[in-house]
Amino acid sequence: MLRFAEEILLLFLNEEAGDLTHIPEPRLHLVLAGATLMDLALEGRLDTDPTRLTLLDETPLNDSLLDPALASIAEADDPERPRDASYWIQRTARLGSEIRAEAVRRLAEAGILESVEHDFLFLASGVRQSRLYPARGGMKAVEDVRLRVMRALFTDDIPDPRDIVIISLTDACGQFERLLSRADLEKVRPRIDLLSRMDLIGREVTAAIRERRAKDDEPTAGPRAVEIPTVKGLPLLGSALELQKDLIGFLTRGYLKHGPVFSFKALNQEFTALAGPEANEFVARNGKTCLSTHWSWREFTEEQRARRDVISTDGPEHIRLRRTLRWGYSKGIYERKIATGLAITRNVLKDAASGRPVAAHRMLQRMVVEQIGMIATGFNASDYVDDLVEYLDIMLATRVARQRPKFLYARRLRKVSRRVDELFNETFAIRRKKRRAEGRERDLIDDILALHFEDPQFLPESDFRMLFISPFLAGIDTAAGTAAFMLYALLRYPGLLEKMRAEIDPVFDQGVPTAKVFRRMDVTHRVAMETLRRFPLGAVMMRTVVNSFEFAGYRIPVGTDLIVGSAVTHFLPDFFPDPYEFDIDRYIPERAEHRQKHKYAPFGLGEHTCLGRGLAESMIALMIATIVRDTDPAFADPKYKLRTRSIPTLRPDSKFLIRFPPRGS
Repeated sequence: MLRFAEEILLLFLNEEAGDLTHIPEPRLHLVLAGATLMDLALEGRLDTDPTRLTLLDETPLNDSLLDPALASIAEADDPERPRDASYWIQRTARLGSEIRAEAVRRLAEAGILESVEHDFLFLASGVRQSRLYPARGGMKAVEDVRLRVMRALFTDDIPDPRDIVIISLTDACGQFERLLSRADLEKVRPRIDLLSRMDLIGREVTAAIRERRAKDDEPTAGPRAVEIPTVKGLPLLGSALELQKDLIGFLTRGYLKHGPVFSFKALNQEFTALAGPEANEFVARNGKTCLSTHWSWREFTEEQRARRDVISTDGPEHIRLRRTLRWGYSKGIYERKIATGLAITRNVLKDAASGRPVAAHRMLQRMVVEQIGMIATGFNASDYVDDLVEYLDIMLATRVARQRPKFLYARRLRKVSRRVDELFNETFAIRRKKRRAEGRERDLIDDILALHFEDPQFLPESDFRMLFISPFLAGIDTAAGTAAFMLYALLRYPGLLEKMRAEIDPVFDQGVPTAKVFRRMDVTHRVAMETLRRFPLGAVMMRTVVNSFEFAGYRIPVGTDLIVGSAVTHFLPDFFPDPYEFDIDRYIPERAEHRQKHKYAPFGLGEHTCLGRGLAESMIALMIATIVRDTDPAFADPKYKLRTRSIPTLRPDSKFLIRFPPRGS
C-alpha cells in the first residue's frame, strides 16, 4: 500500500516537464505534512478534533516515511499544553524536504518512478503503459492515482475512502486549479466539495492546510526596503578585472562578506549573484520554475542560426532534447569505444615525444576534439581544433559572458565561423549520404536525425549545425580543461603520480583497458574528483529570472540577470576542511565529503546539469592514465606556479608548458 505522501507526489507529477506540477515549496511541504499526519491517524498513532491533535501511541511503525514525523511529534508533545492540528501541520512541514525525498526514493525503489540524469522524474515505462503500480509487500497491483481521482470526480462511482483523503488534501492546497482546466474544475467543483465533506478522519488536518495556505498566500507589503548588498568596484570597469582573474574566488569572497545574495557591476552590466549552500539548494529545487537559461544563451544560439539547443531551452523542450541526446553524450558510448580513444590519445602523444615543451592544454584539446569526432559523430575533426577553440572563446566572451565588445572580434568570428561551417557541412554530407550502417553502434548524429525524421517541426534542419558542433565545443570547454588541471595536480603534489602509476600499470599490462577495470581505479577516480572540486570549470551558471521570488529575505524580480556560484561551496571549510588544499582522501568512505547534498557541484545543478559529464569523466580518465603510463611528464619550467584566467572559462595560463618524453627514456 502506498502512503498518502507517495500518492500525492504521483498525482502532482507532470510527466511532460519531468517534475511536479508547479506548486510553491511551502505549500507542497504543508500538503506532505498533512498527508503524513493522515497516515499516522489511520495507523492509530494520532487523533484529531477542532481543538487539539492527540498523540495516542508513539511506538515506531518501522516505516521510513512516517517514523521521523512521529518522533518529532512525540518529542514536542505536552499533554498539559494541547495544540491543534494547525500547529502540528507547521511542525511536520519542517520535514517537508525529507518527506519528499524519501517518498521519491521509495517510489523509485518500487519501480514506479524513474529518474533521468538524476534530476527529472517520470513514471516507469511499465507503469506508464499499464497505469498500474507494481505489487509490493504482498499487496496486489494498484491502479494509478490520477485515474482513480478523475473517476471519482467525473463519475458517480463511490470512491475508496483513501481516494477521498487524497482529493481532500489536493483541494486543500489548491492543486486542482493546476491539474484541471478551468471548465472542468467548474464542472466538478460540487463533486469535490461533496467528497471533501466525507473525509471525516482528516477534516481538521485539511482545514489546517487551508488556513495555513490562506496566510501564506496573503499579499506582502512588496519588496524588502533594504537593498541587496553591493560589491564596490572600479570606476567604469566595476569588478571586471577580478572576474577575469578569479571568478569563483570573487564570488566566494562576496558570499563570506555579504551572504548568499549580493550585486556587482562588470563593465556596463549589472549582475545579482546567488552563492553558497542556500543558493545551491534553491536552484536545485526551484530553478525549473524561477530561472531560465534562454536569455543568457540566446545570442550564442542565434549566432549559430538555430532556434533551439539543449543549453538554451527550458521546460518540456529541454527535456525532449536531453532525452534524445543523452546516449550520444553518455559514458556508455565512450566505454564501448575505449580502444579508439586510446589509439587517438597515443597518436597525439607521438607529436610530444621529442621532449620539447608543449602547450599541454591545447594538446589535450586536440585529443578531445579527435575523440569526440570519431566516437560521437563518426568524423575526424583534427584539422579544425584551432578553429573550434577560437570560435568557442569568442562566442563565450562576447555572446554569453558579454565581457568583451563584439565589434573587436567581428572579423575573426566571421573567419572561424566559416571553418566551423565547413566542419558541419562535411559531417552532414557524409551522414546524409550514408545512413547508419548495419551493425554499427548508433551515435549522436543518428539520434539527432531520428528525432528530425520523427518530428521535423520540432527539430528542423536549421538546428543541425548547433547540435552537430555542440559536443566539440563542450569537450573543449570541460574535458580538456579538467584534464589540464588534473595533469597539473599530478606534477605539483608529491606522491600522486606514483600512486596513479601503481594503479594504472597493472591495468595496461593486460592490454587495452576495459570499462569495468577503469571504473575500479580508485586513486585515478579520486584525483579526478578533487580536480573537479579544486578547479571547477562549471563554477557558475548564468541565469535570468522569469518568475519573481523571495530568497534570503530579498525580492529578486523578473528580468534580473543572475550569476549562480554553484561551486562556492567547494571553498567553504564547513563542507570541505582546508578547501584550498588538494586532498584526494576527501572521497574515501570514512569522509565522503562529496556526498553532502548540493555541496559538491562541479557539473552545475538543476535541470541543466552537464549532459556529458559521464562522457567527460571517462575521456579524462583515459587521457591522463595513458599519459601517466606512456610518458614521464614534467614542467618545462621547474619553478612554474599556476596562474589561471576565468573568462571565457577557467583554464591555465599560456605558460603552462609540459615536456612529455617517453617513459623511461
